[in-house]
Amino acid sequence: MDFAKSLFDNLGRTLIINEDMMDAATAISGSGPGYFYDFIKGKSKEEIKFLKEGFITSLIEVAHSIGFSMVEAELLTVTTTHGSMELLSKTKLSAEQLRNQVASKGGTTEAALEVLHMGGSLEEAVKAALNRAYELTKKG
Repeated sequence: MDFAKSLFDNLGRTLIINEDMMDAATAISGSGPGYFYDFIKGKSKEEIKFLKEGFITSLIEVAHSIGFSMVEAELLTVTTTHGSMELLSKTKLSAEQLRNQVASKGGTTEAALEVLHMGGSLEEAVKAALNRAYELTKKG
């Protein structure tokens, strides 16, 4: 485990979680860029900088509500959001294009975005992603 952690620490931050939290991690970090890109699409750089903190605060609360400790929720949310921001700044792609790349047909992000686009809350969207992750895990 130490070797694997040190290997992955070279790529970014590593969080060791119990296996029963893997679907929750998918709902936060795997689909999180899709939520963020959807949230900021069409916004100016100045607006994005302002909106980013509110998004982070909200997603931390949701991550905590689905079972992560506050420390874990903050780590997952902050690194996911900052990584999403970095990708947006380094590519010539729009937030909408990046969101579409994250949202695989029939996947967790698509399930969450459907909830958001129907007026649902971020918490409801994350729970839809989590439920979809459970479904996909059972099929595998």
